[in-house]
Amino acid sequence: MDISDRYSFRFAEDILGSVKPLNSLWQEVLSAIHSISDDDIKEKHLAIQQQESTKSLSKAINQLLDERLKQKGWNDQSGIFSVPEYQDGTGSTWTLDFSKGTTLENGDTSGVAIEVAFNHAEAAAWNLTKPMLAAEINDVRVQNNIGEGVGIVVVASSDLKKNGAFDGAIGDFNRYSKTLRAMRNTITVPIMLLGLAAPKTFKVQPREQKNSPYKSGEIIPISD
Repeated sequence: MDISDRYSFRFAEDILGSVKPLNSLWQEVLSAIHSISDDDIKEKHLAIQQQESTKSLSKAINQLLDERLKQKGWNDQSGIFSVPEYQDGTGSTWTLDFSKGTTLENGDTSGVAIEVAFNHAEAAAWNLTKPMLAAEINDVRVQNNIGEGVGIVVVASSDLKKNGAFDGAIGDFNRYSKTLRAMRNTITVPIMLLGLAAPKTFKVQPREQKNSPYKSGEIIPISD
């Protein structure tokens, strides 16, 4: 899978490229994304449709990223505010999609926090805030300590939103980049915003289903 759009906020790309321990994590993220082929996405989408009605490629891409990153030792669904005094009950209701810590050359703890955001555009500000909470030094208690780190937010490009049959209300790369710029004085950590490209060999066409209010996403090959 390709990355069609990038926005480096607070020198995130420079930091990920120049700090060796963080660069190793950055390369794992890029490797996980690029390892996902069009065939992988198609097969996963069709497999999900055998279990439930689904229109867009969002679930397929989410599941594939989850598999690839966990294979590389990334922690999934890390709790934010994950101690009792910050929440009701025993489980954290605020979670980050993925995180992984490392040790810098000076011995300090650092790492990368990842949010994969394919939901409503109104959640853009919150999806940008979660990796910030996990990647800054403050009194926020998280399950996986990454100290002062870098956030990565993965979203759909405008082409993926269109050709992957995503809902019109989701936040794409353009929406997230505008929100990130507007929150310049609020977001305190480096954020790398990535827009995933659409598959090259197929697109998804929403189709009405008999006796169902939900549409299904039909795979349509793209001719050369």
